[in-house]
Amino acid sequence: MPYRAPSAGAWIATICIAGLLPAAQEAPIFRSEVALTRVKVAVLDSAGNPVEGLGPEDFAVQERGQAREVKLVLSPDDNALDVALVLDFSQSVAERWPEARDAARDLLKSFSSRDCVYLLPFNERVGPGVWASANDSELEVAVEEFPFGGRTRLYDALNQAQTAIQGWVDPTGGGVSEHCRSVQGEGARERRQAIVLLTDGEDQASHATYADALVTSWYGEVPVFAVAVGSAAERKGQSLRDQLAEIARVTGGQLLSQAEVRDGYRRILSLLRGYYVIGYASGAEVADGWSAVEVEVPRERYEVLTQRGVFRVATSVQPAIEALARGRANYQSGAYERALEAFSLAARLNPAVGSPLFGRGVALEALGRWAEARDSYRAALASEPGLSAAHVRLAERTMQQRDFDAAWEHLVRARLAGMDVGGLMAALAARSEPPFDLEQRLDVPLIGVL
Repeated sequence: MPYRAPSAGAWIATICIAGLLPAAQEAPIFRSEVALTRVKVAVLDSAGNPVEGLGPEDFAVQERGQAREVKLVLSPDDNALDVALVLDFSQSVAERWPEARDAARDLLKSFSSRDCVYLLPFNERVGPGVWASANDSELEVAVEEFPFGGRTRLYDALNQAQTAIQGWVDPTGGGVSEHCRSVQGEGARERRQAIVLLTDGEDQASHATYADALVTSWYGEVPVFAVAVGSAAERKGQSLRDQLAEIARVTGGQLLSQAEVRDGYRRILSLLRGYYVIGYASGAEVADGWSAVEVEVPRERYEVLTQRGVFRVATSVQPAIEALARGRANYQSGAYERALEAFSLAARLNPAVGSPLFGRGVALEALGRWAEARDSYRAALASEPGLSAAHVRLAERTMQQRDFDAAWEHLVRARLAGMDVGGLMAALAARSEPPFDLEQRLDVPLIGVL
């Protein structure tokens, strides 16, 4: 009998059902350490200008009404910035601001060479985006070549930016420069992060809803500085302004309504120059759930913009399970973009539940984005080396690409993880000589783990 691969839907069902079992490790939604909680803070004077040069002694923090000792300040002067620039390139922008490309290029030149920028243009399509150093020519090329036109996929673009900046990936098919890769890891924790969103109109074409974008932003750690220009800044854009204001509020960012694109960019730069990350001692007992946080600069009458609190989930995996369920349902209905967003959210909420990185890979494959799917499968295996389903998917694709050595390696690993891959091995053996030590590698006791 010829080998017949299990459907992607069957893999998704298997992985999602496994995700309902208790996880060995459960990550918090806000990645606040027990010893040190970090929140983002922008400090403005009475004229709305950024306040620079503040230290730990200048801030006062309360969590749930209890004073906390400030131990860390990442200041604008000393710490680089990772910023996602989410720029509306819809037809209405082209009609009202022919200088929009020049304004975007000027904005890029205003960042430091130490900063990393994720540029994500959007209209009726989102991206591709690109991660690069602020002075990298790739960013200017992206601004120059992305076409104006079409409708607006605002919520999809915002969700993609959240995924990109929190996970150091590009979910839209672009890339990450060597400069930005070099600052990942431990060094990334000493960098400030922000999302800058510029739009001139209501969402018209997104798969995601406003509620999706709000929840994704609320669960994230990254302040959103939204700039409403043109019709979005006028009376008829009140609904959109209300939505953007709420997204900015829950993330500790700010909404700006500006008549001109350049004015919006200038104001955002001013805010980013006064934007800090502060770390405070969490206390002996860290409560599960929502904790209100208040931040002040007591000795001065400064305006302090910050997230309203932190949300810790120490015992519940329900949000990740719900995101997995949405991903599975969207995948089975053919809504692959929505499935990708849901699996990406689940991976951020709790990567230890239900193998959401595997789900991302399957959704990416369905969208024809194989290189990203391969990377997602590899990431799933890095966190769960025994995830046999990922090995099978990689084996199937590498066999199609005639990379038979890689296909054999993945099948052996899937077999050692307990997967019955006899049919696929037979199909591969008909096309390629098995490894000389195949029987020896497979002649070991197998241990099944539920």
